[in-house]
Amino acid sequence: MKKSTLLSLAFAGYFLTSVDAKAQWQITNLPTIYDPGCIAVTGTTVIAGTRNNGVYVSTNNGTTWSRSNTGLSDTSVNCIVSGGSTVFVGTQGMYGTPGVYKSTNTAGTWSITAVPDSAVNCLAWDGNFLFSGIKNSGYYTLNQGFSWSRLSATYNPGNLTLGYAYSAANVYVATGGSGVYLSTNFGSTFTPSNSGLTNLNILSIATNSTTIFAGSAQGMYVSTNNAATWSLDTIGMGNQQVSCIYVNSSTDVYAGTLGGGVYYSHNNGATWTAINTGLTSLNVYNLAADATYLYAAQDYSGLWRRLLSNITTGVNEVGVKSNFEMYPNPGSGLIALHESSGKPALLKIFDINGREVYACPMNSGEATLNTQDWNNGIYLVRLFGESSVTQKKLIVSH
Repeated sequence: MKKSTLLSLAFAGYFLTSVDAKAQWQITNLPTIYDPGCIAVTGTTVIAGTRNNGVYVSTNNGTTWSRSNTGLSDTSVNCIVSGGSTVFVGTQGMYGTPGVYKSTNTAGTWSITAVPDSAVNCLAWDGNFLFSGIKNSGYYTLNQGFSWSRLSATYNPGNLTLGYAYSAANVYVATGGSGVYLSTNFGSTFTPSNSGLTNLNILSIATNSTTIFAGSAQGMYVSTNNAATWSLDTIGMGNQQVSCIYVNSSTDVYAGTLGGGVYYSHNNGATWTAINTGLTSLNVYNLAADATYLYAAQDYSGLWRRLLSNITTGVNEVGVKSNFEMYPNPGSGLIALHESSGKPALLKIFDINGREVYACPMNSGEATLNTQDWNNGIYLVRLFGESSVTQKKLIVSH
């Protein structure tokens, strides 16, 4: 793209350097030497799994932690799931022991389950079905680990099983090289479901009532038709490695990446905003939330938390009632921008790969954007105010 030009912009020397100084991450008091790589939240209890030091529990939002490894003979924890007082952890399977442990007292004590394999990459549990992912297959149990069955022979990805998600009878499996597998009958049979996926290295998967999210090694894919087809939705995110996904409501979605930090979408994955202020590392391995905080596990960089209220009120997409308008849209030449408050703000524009293509102060509330030399496509226009961000899609079509 050639350099763009902004016309009719008054410049009064104001340049916004911070969206909201209060909306930032804070490290919890779990020592970083414990290398937390996974998190689960049950009620008011936060449970952290570490690479070599087992499980730690906090009942005060991460202010203090206690080690809780009684009965846990393998302290290399890869994943955690919880529901009420019942918690399962998947471990590396050291010393030849099975890799799934169970606690019925909120991680107070642990007992080994009968899963027939050792190293467990991922777990998923809906209170009934518990799935464990291993090498290139997986197991499930309907009795909380007393007995396990291997997944159907129709699930044969030939690659690592890296994540599960499910809704009703539908089970979605993320694989490290074979894309997504789908079962519509509680896991009795599986079929590959990769139409639209241009990257089959799926690192994470999640779903809400309307959308399935598949985090790949090159961005986030979404499906709204039960994984029949996928589309790449990376506006504001780019081609990040999406290592984990946390769905907090029907529209709020959080994505942890390896190298890009944490991204937030308040519109079900249509657009994404980086929310990394305060983080000292941009490698995120797991996300979880309680009613107050979003938690991020960063392995050797520690376990972090951020107020959900600061995230959800700090980013707002322009909608029908917005005071930020662009016209014409789609456009092919001059685009008029209007913001009715007239307060100082910073205008930034990103292409579909998340690259910033323009940034300029906007102080008068009026601007004209010249897109004559821009490539055709979708762009994300963000207006950073004193305490919030508004954003809108711009389509350039010559």
